[in-house]
Amino acid sequence: STYRWLRDVGSGPTEILGATATTYTLVGADQGAMITFEVTPVAQTGTPTGSPVSSAPVGPVQAAPNTAPVASNVQVGGTLQVGAVLTGTYAYTDNEGDLQGASTYRWLRDVGSGPTEILGATATTYTLVGADQGAMITFEVTPVAQTGTPTGSSVSSAPVGPVIAPLTLTGLSPNAMARGVPLSVTITGTNFLPGATVSFDPGQGPAPTVSDVVRVDANTITATFTTKSGGPKGNLLWDVRVTNPGGSTAVLVGGLTVLP
Repeated sequence: STYRWLRDVGSGPTEILGATATTYTLVGADQGAMITFEVTPVAQTGTPTGSPVSSAPVGPVQAAPNTAPVASNVQVGGTLQVGAVLTGTYAYTDNEGDLQGASTYRWLRDVGSGPTEILGATATTYTLVGADQGAMITFEVTPVAQTGTPTGSSVSSAPVGPVIAPLTLTGLSPNAMARGVPLSVTITGTNFLPGATVSFDPGQGPAPTVSDVVRVDANTITATFTTKSGGPKGNLLWDVRVTNPGGSTAVLVGGLTVLP
């Protein structure tokens, strides 16, 4: 047997091209129309083809409901260490193309008794604090559209962690150098991560430079410090800073003395 679907938008029914099955999915062009199903019965034997018969028209077809926006691929990036900055990312989609509005965010901490909201953590970034040490961290987004159905369902990232202890900086050896003479130093502390960098906070005179930085292990970094010749007479003090990937940092105040 053969089938047709017909659409009537007020000027009489017209065939919907390609609609030749017993099912038909309504499309945007059907909005406001009356829809008719027509069948022409066909036998395998005998007189094969009967007369077409149509259903009563049904409708009018209503507009499709506006759907809520969706957040997907929710993830957390950054170094899981106290003092580091985590970043939450996600993909926003909306079936009707409604632009993203003021989506809302939460960060949650789980120290073993289930995730709890971190008060005040309502941006896409979060700086880990001491209370996060040992915890699993989750980022949650509730997508919000500017128009249409505004609010979608909350979606959470997979928990990440546990968060490790903060970076500390305890010593520099040797801790004094002459101007113009490179100095090989050993920096000690705790929780140095691969990729840690060494720098100097503003002091007096030309800033020293750092090269050949090597993280030996979690407690040791070696590097070479170099200063320019000349400059003011007298000892100059510089703060030495170590920064882990993700932004966790520690400072040894007055850690380096530059001699005349």
